[in-house]
Amino acid sequence: MQRTSENMSVVQGFFSNLEGRKRDALLAAFDDNGWWDTPSGGPFTGRFVGKAGLARLTDLLAASRVEGPIVTDLTLHADNDRVFAEFTWAPLAGTAPRAPTRSLAVFELVFGKISAVREFESGPPALSRAG
Repeated sequence: MQRTSENMSVVQGFFSNLEGRKRDALLAAFDDNGWWDTPSGGPFTGRFVGKAGLARLTDLLAASRVEGPIVTDLTLHADNDRVFAEFTWAPLAGTAPRAPTRSLAVFELVFGKISAVREFESGPPALSRAG
């Protein structure tokens, strides 16, 4: 349970540093060879590898959302070396409004560092329906 709790803290810190646009602190959470896979079709499609690739991804995210939140409705769940983050990316700056898209990211941690992130689009937020 302690490892699960520690891993949750690492991922929570990642999202806090992302929101604070604290690039160096955010990158410190990753292993030197860590990577992030983003779903196809989005503005940041691909695999971002190592500190240089992850720095590019975080710079793109910060530049595309110059003010306000980057992520909303964050929920974390953990199981040993994996932390599951469900969230909504905030709208991009300077774009036409569109329905927010939910994402699920699976963070894999090794010795307290993020080694891999696989992100999946889970679709628009659930709508409440009468009846």
